[in-house]
Amino acid sequence: MVRCVSLFSQLIKKEGNKMAKAKLYVLSNGRMWIEKGFVYLYGGREDGGKFYEPKALEISNSSYFIDHPKAKILFDLGWKIEDFSKPLFQGFPMRPGPEGLTFQQSPDENPKSQLEKIGVSIDDIDYVVISHLFVDHDGWLPLFRGKKARIIVQRREFEYAYSNINPKAALEPYMSWLYWKDHFDYPDLNYELIEGDHLIVEDVEIIFTPGHSPGSSRCRPPRRPARGEAARERGPCCRPGRSCRRAPRSRCGRSPG
Repeated sequence: MVRCVSLFSQLIKKEGNKMAKAKLYVLSNGRMWIEKGFVYLYGGREDGGKFYEPKALEISNSSYFIDHPKAKILFDLGWKIEDFSKPLFQGFPMRPGPEGLTFQQSPDENPKSQLEKIGVSIDDIDYVVISHLFVDHDGWLPLFRGKKARIIVQRREFEYAYSNINPKAALEPYMSWLYWKDHFDYPDLNYELIEGDHLIVEDVEIIFTPGHSPGSSRCRPPRRPARGEAARERGPCCRPGRSCRRAPRSRCGRSPG
């Protein structure tokens, strides 16, 4: 399923006062059911203010495509269904959902097939933004080997991923099962390593939100300002693996990781 979120369509001025529309598409990469407590609570009641919940939580895995007049931008690349059969993935706390499934992904639920449904080829993509290099967010990254797309990742995330890809010599062994070398370690991927917030094109900005991982990021796509609202106001954010919504600010002034 591909959804064009019209709420985030925005008219953007081009040269000669002509107007062009930027659109945001939500691309489906399938869904999984994992232990709710794993997502919402690390630790116990003292840490999170509530008891650990072992029940299943359904998570939709999505990519986001921004069709901007100045660039075609893809945010996150999801997971591959064949990865679930690999020993490393056994660390993921899967829990059967109502249908008895732990994961579900149809053959066309991947970034390449989803883009083709709207007439876009991976060869057309100018930028691929990876929120963080966990296995469920960079699964289809090898599709962009030798392509023109610039792969944007926070430098801190890139270095942290490499420090944890070997389980026997990982900086933090617990994290080693989340970083898979065969997803991102290729010399013909055109990486652009950034540090902190980063403007890609007009009105499309990467927001540095460490927390979920040391180099987690979000993407602030274009939006149509409300009547009387300044264009500089904070826009909605694409949260990794979840729907787009306006991101709250934390006490430090950034979106929580």
